[in-house]
This record gives sequence, structure tokens and C-alpha cells, in this order.
Amino acid sequence: MTKLLFLDIDETLNNTSRPSFPNEGSSIHQPLDPQNLKALHMILDAVPDAGIVITSVWRKTIDSLEAMRWRLLCEDIPPHRVVGLTPVLASGIRGEEIASWLMLTGGLSVTSYVIIDDSSDAGCGLIDQERFIKVSPTTGLTQDDAKKAIEILLR
Repeated sequence: MTKLLFLDIDETLNNTSRPSFPNEGSSIHQPLDPQNLKALHMILDAVPDAGIVITSVWRKTIDSLEAMRWRLLCEDIPPHRVVGLTPVLASGIRGEEIASWLMLTGGLSVTSYVIIDDSSDAGCGLIDQERFIKVSPTTGLTQDDAKKAIEILLR
């Protein structure tokens, strides 16, 4: 896969406007928001060769790629699309974790990538800011965000 989607989950695929969203911690045991998932599937359908690398705090609970694939399969995300988990670094800065993942994997011949997150630190580090889409935690990933992601991935 040459195109990658670095993806947060909480407040991206499960927004804070939902009554079931936890006040603290992760939504790992909650179903994800159908509208946010629809926007994600819009990206996956438009860019069929894009893989997903999980950057979410879910990596701290689900620490194997195979387990993450099975959890996301419950949300109709095909397991083969989930290609990695970024490392958890002491700094906790997601942009640095993404850069580290790219270095550790040799970039997997990445030709294009996009970062989707509600936290500004995902855009920090050695990452190209133009490839960062900051979503609102209240709405999560929207169709407008998905259109931007598709445009970035297809450049």
C-alpha cells in the first residue's frame, strides 16, 4: 500500500456529542458513530489502495495489530485495510509517533498520506502540516473532512 491514513478514533470516529461518549478515558467498548464511519468509508471507497495506521490511544489497550483489526471489523472496517499501529513514545506527541512509525517501517514506499485527528499534536514533529486534518471533537470526522482527505491522498 502506498497511501496511508493515520487515524485517531476517539473524538474522530466517536464524537463527544453522542450521549454514550465517556466523560473520561476511551470509547473502546462503545460502538462508533455511524455518520463518522460513513465518512471514513467514503475515504476507503474513493482510495481503495489506502491503508489505515491507528494513532489512537486505543493502541494502549489493544496492543496488537491483529486484535485491532478484529475490533475494527466490528465496525465494518475490513481487517486488511488496517496495516499498522504507531508506537507509543514517551513524549506522547502523535506527530512524532507517526514520524517514528514511518522511519521504523521504512515508509513502506509511501507515496501519499493524511493524518486525521482531533488533537493538534498529531500535526507536530516532522510531519507535513498540509497533510493534517484537524477534526472537531464535537462532530468527529465529517463528509467535508473526508473529501479533503481524499484530495490529499490522490495528489
